[in-house]
Amino acid sequence: MKRLLKPLAVLVALSLVIAAGWYGYRAIYANERDALLAETTKIREYAASYEKELERQKLVRDRLSAVASTTLGKQFDRVDHRLRTGLSRVGQSAGLSDVVVSSYAPKDERNPAATARGMDRAMQDRIKKSPNFSVVKAQVKGTGTLSQVLNALATYDSQPWIHRVDSLSIRPVGSDREKFELKLDIATIWMPDLAVDDPNDPAIVAPGESGVDAIAAITAKNVFRVPPAPTPTKPRAVANRPAPPPTPAPAWGEWKLTGVVTGRRGLEAMMVNTRDGERKVLSPGVAVLGATLVSGAGEEAVFELEGAMWTVRTGATLADRIRKD
Repeated sequence: MKRLLKPLAVLVALSLVIAAGWYGYRAIYANERDALLAETTKIREYAASYEKELERQKLVRDRLSAVASTTLGKQFDRVDHRLRTGLSRVGQSAGLSDVVVSSYAPKDERNPAATARGMDRAMQDRIKKSPNFSVVKAQVKGTGTLSQVLNALATYDSQPWIHRVDSLSIRPVGSDREKFELKLDIATIWMPDLAVDDPNDPAIVAPGESGVDAIAAITAKNVFRVPPAPTPTKPRAVANRPAPPPTPAPAWGEWKLTGVVTGRRGLEAMMVNTRDGERKVLSPGVAVLGATLVSGAGEEAVFELEGAMWTVRTGATLADRIRKD
């Protein structure tokens, strides 16, 4: 019996030594090592996430720099001078006469995130206090032939510093309809914190081939000119026949003006047929039921019909047109 107890006691003692060693290994080294490894993994994850955010910020900065490169300078006085001078130069280079330019004080544009739901209040307050950028609006007017007016319009559209066209109108001047008045309302962005203060005025960018082709297509036929009256012919004797039924009047009441917009393609008037739902998008010179679109701005479009100029408001039909004086 004593022979069996002695090896058993040694085995128990050896097990206790191993357990104590394992406990000491875990307590003194392994547990701390595992904690450090877990913390290192979290730090690496944070670093990777931070690097991604830095990459996104770089993309945003690059996009902002690209927009800022199309602005007119840091100081508002220089921006205003370059805006007025540039608008005048474009009009005069296109052959317009009596070019008049007016500009207005800048208006701050706020970040829409300042009113977003769920955003931290302190962050919203900081966004509200700092404007995103400012908008400077201006208007240019000039008179010229149809070709000169359209050439000026295409050149204005090609300038990178004209960031938005708010409205435009082309109005015939005089009874012969050979001269036209162009009126253009535009807006440019002012970003003084990002703009490059280049001492040189921006060069005037000529319109591309598509713009030149569009001008040639429109000026090939002056759609604003009243066609000459047909030469009367001698009546021929004909047998008495029953009078033909009267020609029904054009269905002007079926065509409604739904909107007037100005975009990269220029002025467009959107029409819808209230009877069958047909839709048309008219540009200057295009007609529906003989009513030719001339100009438009805001909530109104001007049509030429039967040798007179008529105003149609958004939501009204061609039958509701109002004659311009």
